[in-house]
Amino acid sequence: MKPNYYLATFIGAAAVVFVAQISIAQAPNLYQQARQSVVVIQNEAGASQGTGFIVSKDNATYYVLTAGHVVRDRQPPNSRLRVRTDTGEIIEAEPVPLPGVDLALLQFISNRQYPVVKIANNTNDIQPATSIFVLGFPATGSSSRVSRDPQILGGNISSRQPSTSGGSPVIFHTAPTVGGMSGSPVLTAGGEVIGIHIGQTVQNVFGEAIPIERYKESAPSAFTGLARNNLTTDNFPQVISSIEQGRRLGIDTPESTAILSYAYFGLGNLSRAREEARRVSGSNANAALLLGAINYIEGNYSNAISNANDVSRLDSRNLGGYALAILGLSQAQNQTSLVDANRNSSQAINLLSNNAFVNYAQSCVRLKTGERNDARRFFDLASGLSGQIQDPFLAIIVPRLQQIVIRDCLSEIGGDLPVPASALGRYRLTELIINLESGATSIAVSKDNQFVAVGMRNGTASVYSLQDRRKVGTFSSGPTNRSISSIALSPDGQEIAVASVDGEVKVFAINNVSVSRYIIIAGSNPSVVFSDNGNFLFVGSGTGTLRLVNNRSGETLAANTNANDRGISSLALSSDGRLLASGGGDGTVKLWSTSDLTPVDVYQAHQRAIPNLAFSADGNQIISAGLDDVIKSCNWRTKECSEVARSNDVIRSLAVASNNHLAFSNPNLLGLGDNRIFLQEATTGQSLGNLSGHRDQVNALVYTPDGKYLISGSDDRTLIIWQVQ
Repeated sequence: MKPNYYLATFIGAAAVVFVAQISIAQAPNLYQQARQSVVVIQNEAGASQGTGFIVSKDNATYYVLTAGHVVRDRQPPNSRLRVRTDTGEIIEAEPVPLPGVDLALLQFISNRQYPVVKIANNTNDIQPATSIFVLGFPATGSSSRVSRDPQILGGNISSRQPSTSGGSPVIFHTAPTVGGMSGSPVLTAGGEVIGIHIGQTVQNVFGEAIPIERYKESAPSAFTGLARNNLTTDNFPQVISSIEQGRRLGIDTPESTAILSYAYFGLGNLSRAREEARRVSGSNANAALLLGAINYIEGNYSNAISNANDVSRLDSRNLGGYALAILGLSQAQNQTSLVDANRNSSQAINLLSNNAFVNYAQSCVRLKTGERNDARRFFDLASGLSGQIQDPFLAIIVPRLQQIVIRDCLSEIGGDLPVPASALGRYRLTELIINLESGATSIAVSKDNQFVAVGMRNGTASVYSLQDRRKVGTFSSGPTNRSISSIALSPDGQEIAVASVDGEVKVFAINNVSVSRYIIIAGSNPSVVFSDNGNFLFVGSGTGTLRLVNNRSGETLAANTNANDRGISSLALSSDGRLLASGGGDGTVKLWSTSDLTPVDVYQAHQRAIPNLAFSADGNQIISAGLDDVIKSCNWRTKECSEVARSNDVIRSLAVASNNHLAFSNPNLLGLGDNRIFLQEATTGQSLGNLSGHRDQVNALVYTPDGKYLISGSDDRTLIIWQVQ
């Protein structure tokens, strides 16, 4: 059946383009269903780069399929990409090209519900003259702005021939598409996707599409690529999501399984990490190395020896030094052969003489063999090395191994490490809370100084009594075990709000760990703060929504869905409880009335997102740390800002005391032998020294309201409580 057309006019930079468009009345169900899955792909300035459609999802993670040149030929080059969904939500997306074909995937996270397109089983039976529809966003005008709604354009299949650029056969169609529609789905009248429009010019129309089978062939390796990218940034939940998507499409390679095992290790799930690694450890060196690390950490030295030998057999060139170090450590701890332990650890030194972990391993072995002077020499050498590791697999397991070696073997040599080195001598180590289930990501303290809560990478939060260090309870963010993005304790210490990176916020009574009082679906990476009386909860999200929630009923009393179009990165409450400050993804600080979320003021504090901010004790200053590597103190009334500290890398955590002292941590300075906390006076910027005690990077800091303690949480799975004298 030949479709009916009508003419729509779009004004270009130099000409008028006439587009024949199917009337929506011709395919109302098709349009309404498919449009919810179609997105605009934009650069960071908001200009259109092309069209895409949601082809897969996993909980809050969505995957968009588009033309590869939309990702490759972005303007300006290397600009960040975003997707604008059917609801108007704008979210940054991570692109990965598909190998061997002009297609790409983009990954984004949203707690809104979007449908996935229907994909045809195969296109071999699609005949010429079959009616098809292309649903996308034509770019118009010199600024490449796009309309809110997509256009649905009709035509017919004309043929299947080799691509105009060579290669595998593609589908040619007669739908009169224009620029901006690259990446659009090509739909049958039944709403199934049979191809991806790539916009090559054929007889003055853009009528070339890649059959959907090419996506099915190439997507599994692309999902593995996405997982590998996320592994380098420790985004372990997204690693798991990508690998599981690939498995659903039929791929289960040793590489993808090894990547998955490291993600579970990074989340602290050693049993699942072992299960996945064991499947491929006979053929994959990284998996064998992970098994060796897990067995060493858990004291299974005989198994660790076997795993280390497997690594040496599979990849002696790249991983041999680490394998030999684990082999020597395990032999020394197992007392099987100290001569062999010495030989293997010495060979590791020959291969990786400037590696901190290998030198600590040598120190441990020498200590076990009674060579104390050599043990001290290698320990001091290791302590002076930066320990930075580029390989994403090694960067996940080596810090944990190093921590275990120092703690369990070298405590008598490194016994002075936990002693703080403060220039003014005002901070003293009191006690370690050890054996956290996972690395710490966030900390909160109750207003009465009685309880401290710590959120962790494994999706749980634990509450401890500050008086006797007793664990009060552990609370789960949910079955997905997503890392905790933020936690808050009510002023009376009776309730805890637990927010996970996937956007779910749960509020528990401290005396009931099993059932949450209420749940909020907030948006990615939410931040949470209780009001000063505990009657309300403020929730900000990475999608830019700010909520005022009744803490008794869980009802949302007020919401601003566009509090910041680049997302909310942090929240802070003033000491009098009247003002709420939000740190935005665009570097602005906004102030809100806590009674109804009425905007009060806004100022530009940083050039990039603000993951940490706090009010000064008098409420006049807001101290903020931005991803531009600067800490600023700003008078929010006058907008006058002064730079308190500047770092050579991202400032990971920030805490401000009632006396205007501040503490912060920095991952670049927190080398594997360092991991310091830096202390400064907030108003003058005067350095107050630093604290050494953690054996992995510090992710969270908080002062108790009375100023007596600074509490730090680290990926070494410990809290340290520092007494401020």
